[in-house]
Amino acid sequence: MTEQDKDGAIESIGGGWGTVLAARLGESRCRSLEDFLADAWAGQAPVYPSRSHVFAAFDATPLDSVRAVILGQDPYPTEGQACGLAFAVPVGVDRPLSLRRIVSKIEEDLSCQVPAQATLETWARNGVLLLNTSLTVEAGKSNSHRGRWRSFTQAVLEVLAEQPRQIVFLLWGADARNKRRRRLIDNGRHIILESAHPAARLSAMDPDSFACSHPFRDTKDLVDWTLD
Repeated sequence: MTEQDKDGAIESIGGGWGTVLAARLGESRCRSLEDFLADAWAGQAPVYPSRSHVFAAFDATPLDSVRAVILGQDPYPTEGQACGLAFAVPVGVDRPLSLRRIVSKIEEDLSCQVPAQATLETWARNGVLLLNTSLTVEAGKSNSHRGRWRSFTQAVLEVLAEQPRQIVFLLWGADARNKRRRRLIDNGRHIILESAHPAARLSAMDPDSFACSHPFRDTKDLVDWTLD
């Protein structure tokens, strides 16, 4: 297997995830997803994030360190923004609307000032799994790979729901919230908070809006939400 082949292999995912997820998915579903990724990268249209960053969230946050999960939709479909961590962008890249609203919510909930160059990598290193329901997207086409990742995301959530320690799940947006409706993480050990997606066009007064939620304030005693 070449290094490029390994980039798309489920079993090669780091952080103690690969073997567990490969076993959960089974050989057939692993192969189907790996074949899809190979075809996507060989196609004409750009796919984000880059091949080497698709599973970056798992490399950054090992399975045994997960204390919280932020579940979003899919990667940013604009060149240079997606980095494999949900809602995050690389250092030096302007924050998209979703991330700007997340940063504003942190500052509101925790009465702090987030540094201008802060990234979400701090969270990933501190046990916050930054996971999208789809891990790839075709350039300029949000939700274009939505169905391809359903089994994979389900496997990740099932593994986390079975962990004996308490985990905080923040579900942002319809795709993420649907995972609770399907009872994938409806477990009494864990804390589950839901809201609309940070970028959703809802009134700030709508009780379902991200603006009306307080995910960081409500979980600050359980998770270190510091950004530096």
